[in-house]
Amino acid sequence: MVNPDEFPSIQSLCMKIAYRMCKFYPELMGEFMRTIESMDMTFYKPAVKCVRSRILGSKR
Repeated sequence: MVNPDEFPSIQSLCMKIAYRMCKFYPELMGEFMRTIESMDMTFYKPAVKCVRSRILGSKR
């Protein structure tokens, strides 16, 4: 998910699946959100940036 060398579609799908899996566990959701927030977006494609912003926007 955080490997910039991976295809953007795979990264986006992994982020969506991880978010849905962590929804039911608050301790995992906190860790997931910290991981997403710490991603340096200069290395990622627009698809990954969009999914990240939607995930961060839905939680706040």
